[in-house]
Amino acid sequence: MERKRAVSLLRAVSTNDGDAVSLITSTPPAAWHDILLQLQLLELTPYFYSRLVRSPAAEHVPAEVLHRLQETYFLHAARNTLILEDLRKIIGILGQQGIEAIVLKGACLAETIYDDIALRPMHDIDILIRGKDLCSVEDILIGEGYGPRVRPPVSEQLLGHHHLIPFTRHGGPSFEVHAALTCIDGCAMLMDGFWDRASCVAFGGQSAFILSPEDLILHLCLHFSVNHRFSIIEMKNLCDICEVIRRYNTAIDWQTLGDRARGYGIGRYVSCTLQVAAALFGAELRVEDLRRMGHDDSGTTIADMLSDLLLDEAAIPLPDALEHMDRKNGLFSKALVLASSVAPPRSYLEQKYGVTDTGVPFYHSLYLRYWIESLMRGGEILLHLLSGSRRARAAMQRRREIVLINNWLRSGS
Repeated sequence: MERKRAVSLLRAVSTNDGDAVSLITSTPPAAWHDILLQLQLLELTPYFYSRLVRSPAAEHVPAEVLHRLQETYFLHAARNTLILEDLRKIIGILGQQGIEAIVLKGACLAETIYDDIALRPMHDIDILIRGKDLCSVEDILIGEGYGPRVRPPVSEQLLGHHHLIPFTRHGGPSFEVHAALTCIDGCAMLMDGFWDRASCVAFGGQSAFILSPEDLILHLCLHFSVNHRFSIIEMKNLCDICEVIRRYNTAIDWQTLGDRARGYGIGRYVSCTLQVAAALFGAELRVEDLRRMGHDDSGTTIADMLSDLLLDEAAIPLPDALEHMDRKNGLFSKALVLASSVAPPRSYLEQKYGVTDTGVPFYHSLYLRYWIESLMRGGEILLHLLSGSRRARAAMQRRREIVLINNWLRSGS
């Protein structure tokens, strides 16, 4: 209930649709605690605060709530300032070596799309690097104190992945060095065209590249739908899409975007994500633009179903392995997914925890950590399933709907 209320409030204050005052005045004071928790979960608190204080509705919000929103806003402003300083330092070093980088996701959006760097929370820095420069970038980051220092060869790190094992450093943000925007069916998308269309911009005195407007929307849709399988905690990507559309407006070539999406075989992923962004956050889209991605009436049904799933708080979260199994055909393939979830490969643990080592005892400790975390997550799920609780029934219904969504996505481009 409160997630739906939080999203409705955010949409109202960001689109100035005239409902903000009535929505806020009808919000019970006791509901604000859970609303703030939902905004924090979705990482949309700074954005909500910024849009709220520009709205006449702000005077109807309890003073304590405004104070808490303001505190979170300033916290992200300070954190993002430090993160962007690290980015500027690294792209400066890369530039001295003649290495070009495309800045992705949070850092790109905070600097070039949002009108305030505090509005787009980020925890790491993502950069896209040409394949020929990956080894050099790895050496540079290790030389700057980023680890893990012992790493598999670059070619092995990219087996089934679109970025290297994250680079981490104590007291600073991690770096994800991408070779591609995503992997589709285990294969990385070719990046030559994305580089050709990228434009150079200034990042605090340093130069780097950003994706073209069409490619930026494509990446945000892919990140939400393919990389994170429409995860609730990545719903901020839907807000990102709204802001990109608002920023570039008529400069976006929707026919070109549609041609690319269908050419990559991801038209349904893109159109579905765009429809959900419109439904939940008010993205300004025309039906004819959606049809260029291959949109049809079945897509509207799926988008509505997905929107409801994202706002639903009743279901317990089921293991990701169940969704992976649903995507496979045949008992053997499903069994492999299950086995991999119980005993994942070393490369998965390295990616998950951002560490690597050559010693067998070290890997034993990583597996132990993974199993303990899995048991802690699974304990509550098992109790709900065994008791047949309302949340368990909602979870099973959610899973059936996810199966329908995944089948629809895979059935066409």
